[in-house]
Amino acid sequence: MSQTEAALFKAGTVQAADLASTLDLSGKTVTLPANTGGKVIGTKFQWKEATQLSVGSANTWTDAGVDFTYTPVSSTSVLHISLDGIIGGDNNCSVRLRETANSVNNILDVAAVGSSSVGYGDFYDLSYTSYGYRHYHLAWHYAPGVTSALTFDLQVIAASAITFRVGRMNATNNPYTITSGVQLSIIEYAGTRSELT
Repeated sequence: MSQTEAALFKAGTVQAADLASTLDLSGKTVTLPANTGGKVIGTKFQWKEATQLSVGSANTWTDAGVDFTYTPVSSTSVLHISLDGIIGGDNNCSVRLRETANSVNNILDVAAVGSSSVGYGDFYDLSYTSYGYRHYHLAWHYAPGVTSALTFDLQVIAASAITFRVGRMNATNNPYTITSGVQLSIIEYAGTRSELT
């Protein structure tokens, strides 16, 4: 670096024209000023085909057939995880999202939410076309604190044995019923998680 270039850096007056056409920061850490987090640093989108399963035991968490993985870019980031699609069963039921690598049984339970939360509830009655279809948008915020691969799975619990459906209704033989699968998305933001006050 020349004396002129060094003076520019020291003075904090580096302009775009002073830089090369590309700036390679591989292996470097960029520290942003305070309160400038929230930048998107990673994304993943995945489509899951419609599935149907039997929940044979009451009050027992059962794998709902929606499993996916993600590797965070930063250990200090926050993941916004969402699931969009038709979800329901023959009777009242609830779902939760687990992250198995860190043994987090219910992402809604982390931080200030508290262990009394069992997940999203009251998904039911997708058996009959007269009820129409119910499209749900479920969202979680999760700060895992790692950059290793994470494995997530959706689980369902019900008060009685039911048939649970993800991305579809019971009947599929007329225009009023839907079989569409579900969309999963993860958006990773730089910065730390904070609670509303």
